[in-house]
Amino acid sequence: MRRSALAAILLLCPQIILASAQPILFIMDASGSMGESFQGVTRMAAARVLLGEQIQKLPIGTKAGFVAYGNGIPGCDSYRLYAPIARSSTGAIPGIMQKLVPSGETPIAGTLRQVGKGILAKETGVRIVLISDGKESCGGNPDAEAAILRSRGHQVHVIGLGVDEVTALQLRRIAGMGGGVYFHVQTNTDFIDAISRTTDPVVRPAAPADEPAGPVVPLPAENEQKSEPSRS
Repeated sequence: MRRSALAAILLLCPQIILASAQPILFIMDASGSMGESFQGVTRMAAARVLLGEQIQKLPIGTKAGFVAYGNGIPGCDSYRLYAPIARSSTGAIPGIMQKLVPSGETPIAGTLRQVGKGILAKETGVRIVLISDGKESCGGNPDAEAAILRSRGHQVHVIGLGVDEVTALQLRRIAGMGGGVYFHVQTNTDFIDAISRTTDPVVRPAAPADEPAGPVVPLPAENEQKSEPSRS
């Protein structure tokens, strides 16, 4: 009887399905270029709405954390931990994103290095989701930092938000060295699909260490006209 009741609840409320044992750390680019246009709004506005919606759909019990760089902090040491990796952080992250200010540099390497030394020091098997609209601007080596995180059992997935081919090349390498997947996002639908896939508990596992090239996940073509980042 109890098993039948539980099965009925899971069928009606799929979000109650047990969360993946793999924690998720979101790293958000809040540099100055996130104030540029994307699908009729700023890139930051699109990220706030679309990422926020997908985070709210994470399975109950998912442990998540949130780091951002830029955010109006000058220089290359702007990375900050805004939400620790915890079950309680999942509900807080959308509100935190509302307060981000797109201003500053893009210290991807420094951010990956610091999260490895700090928030990830006592964590295992964390799925890192880096969302960036630009390449490294502080002279660091994000490929090497991603490889270090991978060697410690973590994965680095990268979402390139409205980037050109040169920037996409660097972001693709970061994902490859981090054992993750690169998503090339040019539309709202791309963004939703990328977040959905990177937070899926059954996302493709990291490639063997001798495969440095990160795969590019094909995203569906979209013929829709530009619209506000809303699914309503």
